[in-house]
Amino acid sequence: MSRVVRALLGLSIVGVGFVAVCSRDAAPPRPDHVVLIVIDTLRADRTTPYGYGRDTSPNLARLAREGVLFENAVSQSSWTSPSMVSMMTGRYLAGERLSIPDDATTLAEGFQRAGFQTAAFVCNDILSDKTRFERGFQVFEQLEPYSDDGKIVQWLESSKGKKTFTWIHLAEPHDVNNVYGPPTEDHVKFKKEPAELSKQHVEFLQAYAKSHGLTDYDASVATIRRERSGYDDDVAYSDWRVGHFLAALERAGLYDRTAIVIAADHGEGLWTREAYDTGSRRTQVEHEHRKPTLLNLLMGTHGNQAYHELLHVPLIVKAPGVGPNVIVKSWVENVDIAPTLFELCDVAAPGVLQGKSLLALARAPNSDATRKVFSMTRFVSSVIDEHGMQLLVPTPDAACTLGLVPELYDLAADPESRRNLAAERPELVTALGRVIEQRLAVGLPGEMKPTPDELVVLKSLGYVGDDGNGIIETKPDLSQMPTEKLIEAASDAKLPCLARLQAAEALAGRAFDEPQRARLVDAAAKSDAIAVRAALEKALSP
Repeated sequence: MSRVVRALLGLSIVGVGFVAVCSRDAAPPRPDHVVLIVIDTLRADRTTPYGYGRDTSPNLARLAREGVLFENAVSQSSWTSPSMVSMMTGRYLAGERLSIPDDATTLAEGFQRAGFQTAAFVCNDILSDKTRFERGFQVFEQLEPYSDDGKIVQWLESSKGKKTFTWIHLAEPHDVNNVYGPPTEDHVKFKKEPAELSKQHVEFLQAYAKSHGLTDYDASVATIRRERSGYDDDVAYSDWRVGHFLAALERAGLYDRTAIVIAADHGEGLWTREAYDTGSRRTQVEHEHRKPTLLNLLMGTHGNQAYHELLHVPLIVKAPGVGPNVIVKSWVENVDIAPTLFELCDVAAPGVLQGKSLLALARAPNSDATRKVFSMTRFVSSVIDEHGMQLLVPTPDAACTLGLVPELYDLAADPESRRNLAAERPELVTALGRVIEQRLAVGLPGEMKPTPDELVVLKSLGYVGDDGNGIIETKPDLSQMPTEKLIEAASDAKLPCLARLQAAEALAGRAFDEPQRARLVDAAAKSDAIAVRAALEKALSP
């Protein structure tokens, strides 16, 4: 063999090796399609891929096997509107919101600007054009839970030859007056054989019934078991619908080039602990004069608490270049979804994003184990650190009206959050409290002024009592009240705590003469309410 031939063969071999190396290291293909499936009110621990004992969700399990499962994902709130505002903007919240603010660019707008065709199919009436969730969508369809999938399937199958972003929002697991289960008998399975409750849950229910003198224990527990199983049937129904969407993508030959995300806006209480004495609970017990029972004293649904069962949601990503069979244990949050999808599709972020892309974690699951996750409601804010320690801090209003105190739980050792460790770990309470303050400081401002039509929807979903009590902000405008009147109100121990708190908060930023300052110092020292004392001290600070 001549030296020339040997040299050419050598170059060929090197070239083959170079091509092989390049093909191994080449960036994965960008998805042509994104399908974001949000299943309303879906607890992660009631799904198959998260280890639930019942096979409620085989299609979700399939996606987890083919992609990445984020084991510890949380929503930014425990009810739909604020949670979805946060998910669709990639921003934290400083207060609850019904609508997307005009100055926050949405996930759909980002994809639309990048040339994607966009469509939304939403089975929740409060996510509407009135609350600005239609922004960025060329097609925006409002559907009912348990509805026919024809329109969605048709859209997915027609996506060939173009780039598309699709948001599908299912809502079967959402209760209807604390009742769960599909409307058709052929989808009822688990409710026919109600599952037993955990030992810890039973012990809690027994102790609670005894301490409150309730005589309905046996009947209520039977109902709780039945409805929790009905919830499982609803989860299975949503998963069945997800199967239709996967099949449509496969028929159209689009499945392998589609990024599919499974998420949820929040979890569900399912009678795990006592409900706050507000909203529909108060309506039922006080205004409807119903006899107190386990069913109406415990949190069956969701909306104003921030315990783990209400925040822990599934997050599964199946996309080209990630997976299969990857499990990420680091804590992540729904605010991370927007930056993840933008990076995955090489789409420029259209505005400020406070979440963090999860692609690095998806490709190297142990690369970031220090993440802390944040959630908030009207009454409490929550942060969970990398060790699974959750701090719940009440708002001043909740401390006054509901008597809430800081709570600290070790979710690994105490998954049902029964033992408050706040008094034992004050240094951790302080450190995590600073994280909450930082997240609130950068979050979108709250805005809770529903129209009459929106109020009807909120009442129908159980978020507001018939008397209007619930999530709606009703703070009076005290900005024009004279300083002397506010000082009198803030100092009057005979007034309700909330009235004193609102007066104290209205004093912030005002100038005081020496006698007024002395009275406020005295009122702060004598106050029996931590929230009022803190508001007075803030008003007195330079």
